[in-house]
Amino acid sequence: MTWMHGRFAPTTLLSLLVAGSLALSACGSDTNADAPAVDDTQGDPQTSSFDVEVSGEGQSTQVSGSQDNDQASDETWGAAIANGVITILMQNDTGVAISTTVDTSLNTYADSTFTVGTPPEGTFVSLLDVMATTSFSSQGQGSIELTSCPKAIGDKVVGSFKNIVLKDDQGPGTRTLNGSFDVMVYAMTGSLNCEPADSGDNGDNGDNGDNGDNGDNGDNGDNTCESHDYCNDTPGVCCPYTSCLSSCNLSCILEDAECASGMNPAACAICANNCLDSCDVSTECRNALTELSACEEEAGCDTIEDEDASIACTESACCAEIKVTY
Repeated sequence: MTWMHGRFAPTTLLSLLVAGSLALSACGSDTNADAPAVDDTQGDPQTSSFDVEVSGEGQSTQVSGSQDNDQASDETWGAAIANGVITILMQNDTGVAISTTVDTSLNTYADSTFTVGTPPEGTFVSLLDVMATTSFSSQGQGSIELTSCPKAIGDKVVGSFKNIVLKDDQGPGTRTLNGSFDVMVYAMTGSLNCEPADSGDNGDNGDNGDNGDNGDNGDNGDNTCESHDYCNDTPGVCCPYTSCLSSCNLSCILEDAECASGMNPAACAICANNCLDSCDVSTECRNALTELSACEEEAGCDTIEDEDASIACTESACCAEIKVTY
């Protein structure tokens, strides 16, 4: 079973270890043909881009890239949001990839400035240079400023890197990142806590919109998993590990030689399975994943090829297991 769009698309438990925890960072499908138009106030409506200065050892290199917004996906690059954690992958045609994870729960609002830490917890940045076979990770110096607060697929994550120091994962060298990014969200589950508009203090009447917490009546639709806010309303036993699994599996894609090629799913499975140990995933979570997988198989959801249909099957047949897990 694979967690897609914050829900589950049935496959085997082994696939979960690869695609499922990867989907915690990607959390989306491969295409965005149906994604809504990008808000013109949030970056370029047609393209996603980044422009970053990488400096160190007396040298400075400008690294930049762009792609059409409708190409954003877990197979190319773009932004994905899962329960308050924003994961951004950007790369150019010379083999340089920058991955960024921003845990917005660390601040009051998502559109603010975040102190960068060390992977795999919290907010961090990694850089991989395929041609030079080097990789660098943040070490707790610098910050990321987000100037937008995406509310839906198709919106933009707009922000900048400010004096982020990265250390060579294999040696003593360092690099410093400064620059900007403007990247479309291709997958989203849950919501971000956006700073309210100045005029919106009367929009405390928008707290009547909190009577849209009559959508809590929709939570009486708690009888169905369609209303279950994954890892938000009543977090399951696997929720504490989603951020770590996301970044660990991203490392599998970027740094594991056999998995990165995309030609050896078994290597990805092994790497992802190791993530369960490196993220110290609890016995309760592992058991819950196994029970959810068994439920899907018993209901026949794992044999349904259409993603929407398989998700509907899982939510219908295994709602209790989903809620225990996520």
